[in-house]
Amino acid sequence: MTSVLAILVALSTASAAPTPATAAPLTIEEVWRRVDELHPSLAAAGADVEAGEGLALAAEGAFDPALKAGAGGDVGNYTGAQAEVGAGAFLPLLGARVEGGWRLGLGDYPIYGGKEKTSDFGEVALGVRVPLLRDLMLDERRAGVERQGLELQRRRDGQTATRLDLQRAAAQAWFEWMAAGARLQVAKDLLALAETRDDQLKRRANAGDIPAIEVADNARLIAQRRQRLISAERAVERASLGLAISLRDDDGRPQPPPPERLPAVPQAWQQERPDDVDVEEIVARAREQRPELLVARRAVEQALVDDRLTENQLLPSLSVGAKVSQDLGETHPPLSSSSSVWNPDPKTRSLPDAAVDLRFEVPVPQRVARGRALAADAGVRRATATLQLLEDRIMLEAHDAWQARRAALSRAAAAVLEVEAAEAVLVGERQRFEAGDSTLVVVNLREVAFAEAQLAAAEAQVDVARADVALRLIAGAVD
Repeated sequence: MTSVLAILVALSTASAAPTPATAAPLTIEEVWRRVDELHPSLAAAGADVEAGEGLALAAEGAFDPALKAGAGGDVGNYTGAQAEVGAGAFLPLLGARVEGGWRLGLGDYPIYGGKEKTSDFGEVALGVRVPLLRDLMLDERRAGVERQGLELQRRRDGQTATRLDLQRAAAQAWFEWMAAGARLQVAKDLLALAETRDDQLKRRANAGDIPAIEVADNARLIAQRRQRLISAERAVERASLGLAISLRDDDGRPQPPPPERLPAVPQAWQQERPDDVDVEEIVARAREQRPELLVARRAVEQALVDDRLTENQLLPSLSVGAKVSQDLGETHPPLSSSSSVWNPDPKTRSLPDAAVDLRFEVPVPQRVARGRALAADAGVRRATATLQLLEDRIMLEAHDAWQARRAALSRAAAAVLEVEAAEAVLVGERQRFEAGDSTLVVVNLREVAFAEAQLAAAEAQVDVARADVALRLIAGAVD
């Protein structure tokens, strides 16, 4: 594939080296650089990525340890005092929850509250609960982290897609501006020919070589071509305003480029370049790196996370828990002798306590879980269909750009032949006019035909570069 960068460099360096008083031609790289630095849409996309980072961080917060502390006491028939400090957290592994802490229970307790009493230095405990069916492989917390991670990637890919769209729009506006500049140059050249010829015709008319009507007809041509020049200048102004949305000043305001920065179409382009673009390679690269496709794939992956979660939620809840605790220090009698809890033997709390339990729960007839599963399955199919449609569109877009480039190459080759033929005819017609065998009307027609041939050749070459850039962007190249 012909190097696009080489083409763009040729465009930007076609004119003679600028003097200090001459502005350098505006290159597409400069426009793209301004887009990257100053375009509001990219700033908005960057803020969207930052918001995604915040949401991803918040999702990970579902596994943050939760600290708790409390204290209290009883006043009345029993005079007990309690205090506790603990922490608990869900683990990313197997949906388990771990809790641990220290508690202190001193004083007088009724017989049914004996478990609240501890040794002198309190009791330490550690417990864990692990799901065996529902929430074992995936639960809402882990699904939330996975979803938000994919969402963050989707937003980053969306930022790249925004940049690609802005580059595409900037390139289109830049090429339109350059093509308008080519038409402006042709209009200037045609007017200059008529104005230069005016003095010559007046001298010949005064000498009696040609009738005076030829001078009047040339004056008509000057007025006509001046009007066309004004229209061409207006077209350049309009195109520069279209480019201003991408080309901004240092304060971020739209800045239309001045006509002095128009790049010229190089004469070296008046040659056919080989059609060596492999459209299937373009399509393959687009499928791998086109950010819009990456965004769509993230949506499919997010839908699959929801689908896996809803399938998991259809399972019954079955979990196993275990807890071990140990009192610290000795046990002393309560303040009240009426207590039936106190055991005078301090050894009774010297051994650790352990407990295991099994819990089972299932809602009937599972309408919430079944409904969510149906919706999640539909979401997967919708996201997959959207991805397929986008892939098809990009494939057709690549083939269209490839065909446009091939047609532009053919037009450019034909236009070169037309320019050569039109120039030969114009030279011969001017010689005939100088010899008095032709009229100014015919010479004008030959000049217009030659100018139009030059313009067609320039526009065809611009279209080749436009298609090259389009193929590059279709492939997802945004560097």
